[in-house]
Amino acid sequence: MSETATHAALPRLKSADVAHYLSADPSVADALTGRGDRTVVLLRAEPSWEGPGELTMGDHRALVASAPSALAVHELVLHHLETPDGPQALVVLTDREHEDLDPAILSRTHRRRVNPVDRWDIVRNAFGATGIDEWIKREPWAAEALLDAAGPNGWPRVPGALSRGEALSALASRRLRLPPSGTDRIDPATLLHWSHIPGNPELFLDLRDRERDGLTTFLTDDEQAGAVAAVLIELVRAGHGADAVSFGLVVAALWLHPEPDGGTYQARGRAERRLGERPAVSTDELDHRMMLFGRACLDYFDVQLSRANDPRARSVNGRVSDPGTDSDTPWSLSARAARRIVDPILRRAGELAHELGAGTAAEASPVLRAGLDARFIAVGNALSRNDSAATAGAVRELLEHRLAGDPELEVRIRRVEMAQRLARWLADDPDTTVDTVVDALDRHMREISWVDRALSYLEAGGDTDPALTIPYRTLGNEVRKRRRGLDHAFATTFAAEKAAGADQSGMLTVETFLSRVVAPIAGYRRVLLLVVDGMSAAIATELADRLLDGWNEYDPCPEGGDPRRRVMTAVEPSSTAVVRTSLFAGKPMQGDRSAEKREFSRHSFWGTKKTATVLDLDDPESRGDDLAAVLADPDQHLAVVLKSTDLPDLLRTAAEEGMAVLITGDHSGASVAEATIPILAFLPFGVESPILSRQPVWRQLGDQSPYWWSSDRPAAAATHTSRGTPARRRTTDRAAKERMQGLEPMFELPEISTATSPSASNTVDDDLVARLLGSDIFQGQRALLARPPQPATVDKAIRALLRGPLPITALAQRVGFPAVRATGFAAILSQLLNFDGITVLETLGDGRTLKLDVARLRTQFGV
Repeated sequence: MSETATHAALPRLKSADVAHYLSADPSVADALTGRGDRTVVLLRAEPSWEGPGELTMGDHRALVASAPSALAVHELVLHHLETPDGPQALVVLTDREHEDLDPAILSRTHRRRVNPVDRWDIVRNAFGATGIDEWIKREPWAAEALLDAAGPNGWPRVPGALSRGEALSALASRRLRLPPSGTDRIDPATLLHWSHIPGNPELFLDLRDRERDGLTTFLTDDEQAGAVAAVLIELVRAGHGADAVSFGLVVAALWLHPEPDGGTYQARGRAERRLGERPAVSTDELDHRMMLFGRACLDYFDVQLSRANDPRARSVNGRVSDPGTDSDTPWSLSARAARRIVDPILRRAGELAHELGAGTAAEASPVLRAGLDARFIAVGNALSRNDSAATAGAVRELLEHRLAGDPELEVRIRRVEMAQRLARWLADDPDTTVDTVVDALDRHMREISWVDRALSYLEAGGDTDPALTIPYRTLGNEVRKRRRGLDHAFATTFAAEKAAGADQSGMLTVETFLSRVVAPIAGYRRVLLLVVDGMSAAIATELADRLLDGWNEYDPCPEGGDPRRRVMTAVEPSSTAVVRTSLFAGKPMQGDRSAEKREFSRHSFWGTKKTATVLDLDDPESRGDDLAAVLADPDQHLAVVLKSTDLPDLLRTAAEEGMAVLITGDHSGASVAEATIPILAFLPFGVESPILSRQPVWRQLGDQSPYWWSSDRPAAAATHTSRGTPARRRTTDRAAKERMQGLEPMFELPEISTATSPSASNTVDDDLVARLLGSDIFQGQRALLARPPQPATVDKAIRALLRGPLPITALAQRVGFPAVRATGFAAILSQLLNFDGITVLETLGDGRTLKLDVARLRTQFGV
């Protein structure tokens, strides 16, 4: 074999190779640290050394030299052993064989031989492995790169043999500063996250050509990041690596577009040129890669957006807590970090969409801001056309947009939903006549208060796009017109009843509130009465919705028909001070804070062992420690006058104390909204209403929203009528037509010749329930149960659920079962109705509310 061929077969060692070889041999450790005898290590390698003459490895030192001949080896060995100065260890790189050297010289060297060098053996030792996968040995560039990247601390130890995936994923992670994955795979999300960190793409470009090409082959394996890595690396090579995720969102809009047009194909061509002027694959393969890349970027962005919008990161005011404050939590820290990723990606994606001419595709994107803006405009256009189906579809698509969950957009999204609800309310041609004051107050609580709540969002403004502001304004004008009609009718009826001396003994008033509402519960449970300044019925509906996450809501009046939210009014419109004093005194009375406290404490229904007091949080003399002391006293009932902003802490303490909570207002006036004082009643989870004469003192409530509040509740199944009075048929006479003449075209509502009435709704319910109970499938299901419910019980349960979702305890009350049997009855009813994998009776996410799917019920039982 020629000398040239011999050299070609021998490894050309570098500093890292020598360092790892020495560190893997404990027998030379003393020499490296200078504590042992002088030592010479002969390594069989190409006799060429371009590194430093003295190699430093932490606190280890060694001299390195090359010897192309036997004589050179002899001279280096003898000189080192006879020279007392310098490092104790010498490494000689030589291509000489064992037989070429003088045995006397060899006997004075480490291990008395020329030691062969296998780079892969060094790599194996660096990982502490027992062997090396043959597949990695087919990567000729990898051994040098692994040794070079190992550094003084080497590589993490692996059990057993070192695989190709373990070695190259470790190499890629260290070279590119990727986070440790704990596996032998580098997934697309890891690379996408890496790409937008400043300076990272340059790490890849700074690698030597062979290593960069080798890592490219590895990362683009299907077992690694595959096609996503292929596109990303092309972007990095072209200098666009930092824009990868933003570019990917635009790619998703272009390649995942449902119906691409000519402009979309042109934009695709411009996007492809960002990968280089000549793509290395076919057009079909490039399209496939771009689709996969776009989907991966969408998935990655979704994860970051979910973290940024994590509701656990929000403080009480609904925003992410400020950095460095006591309110910092792991979720708020994560949310802020994600927000710093999300916002720049979106901003750059918008710029790229403009640069690439991808505006049309961006407007169809479920993640880009252009897509969000387009969906808002679509809602406005649908509202303007008075197209309920188009509006429902536009709102649904808006809510499905990834950015719709951004807390900063919450109010704007809510305004869209409120506009849709008001449009549905108007489409039902709401009646503006008033029969009696009692009916008007009751209707205001169950229906009109929800209208006022929705209208307040529209009146608050905040949108500047004419596509929304114009339909909002037109919609608001028509709603206000109907509301004025109701107020006028209420004032007329109120005056007529007063002049006629109508009997209003059945009407709940501020003067009878304590005796009819508070007294029945006070004998069984401590009461916290909250009088909230300015709490209208509209505000009450929103407050109740927020409290249902931690409380069960009840009807506090056992008499008067089906359970519902109650209202009261002042006998005569008067000032807040008069109303409040009359409420606490239980009789018409004008007084100050001292009179309120005195009168409230005198009521006999408090009992002899308990006391009652009033605290006004606006009163400078009402200190916080007074409030805390009363709340902690098990023998005291409490009334608190406060603003709504003070509610959360109070309610948290009341729940801990197991108190019955009543929330009401203290206003009055001539309009129906001013005259209606809402009453909300709550018990904490796990606290049941006391039973009197086998009936609960308080009856649990289900969903109280009107049917038009939710798009998935048909009118016939949720008709709301005045309790104890027939439903009013919609007006279709000349007066109704005259009222409609002034409407804008968007509200040209169709005439309804036959209205849905309670009798019609009841007929539908009767027919459905009769068919269900008489069906063979139902009878077969009952036969499968060990203790089937009676048909009459199922009849009551189905009828109650046809009106909307119900808490399980409320359903138990409807069928005459005690609350302790609520969970068991719900389980039996679910077994009866749900079979063959079809969920007819669904338990909602709160784990305590049941919802009946009427369509599935009909299909499942053939009725």
